[in-house]
Amino acid sequence: MADTQYFTIVTDSGTKEMLKAVNEERKVTLIHFAVGDGGGNYYEPETTMTELKNEVWRGNIGSCKINEESENILIIEAVIPADEGGFTIREMAVFDDNNTMIAICNTPDTAKVRVTDGVVQQLHLQMEILLNNKNSVQLLVDPNIVTATKKDIQALQLQIDGMAKIVSIIAKYSYDEDDKRITNLLPFDYNNGTLSVPDGMGHFDGNKLVLTDLA
Repeated sequence: MADTQYFTIVTDSGTKEMLKAVNEERKVTLIHFAVGDGGGNYYEPETTMTELKNEVWRGNIGSCKINEESENILIIEAVIPADEGGFTIREMAVFDDNNTMIAICNTPDTAKVRVTDGVVQQLHLQMEILLNNKNSVQLLVDPNIVTATKKDIQALQLQIDGMAKIVSIIAKYSYDEDDKRITNLLPFDYNNGTLSVPDGMGHFDGNKLVLTDLA
């Protein structure tokens, strides 16, 4: 029995499959993410379970990552499309390529509406699994269903803006047609055969120009 109201457990079938995979020097391949309404009520999942109480949606796993604070905690994510819904989520599970339920969790009541309800809502799901041996599991991720979140897009935009700033600096140069060479790399100054760098913008390491992080 878990000490918290909502928790994730690896099923007996999941443990058996992972031990078998270790002995056979292979990996369990997780492929599907499923949710259910728990039959209409809260309940605490048990390791003996082999399926959700009442599955209402299933899709491919969208992404996965190792928890930054613990390398044995696997974070699995999926997205329910906007046109799916009309149910309340109270349970979630992940399944391998043999349709074995590897892990299950209960959740607070989470309503999933659909487009026809007048609300466009994708629902991002996340499930954390504590593994005794993280090397015994691999995930089959379908690249066609991975959805970027607003946070992902903002992080990518910051990277693009930083690179654009660097490019805008180093792409400005003067070319001497007579000498057939670059004579000035703005805002770096080229005088008497020496290229100088303004303070805080970079430095020279031998023949290499090392730019300061401008992001």
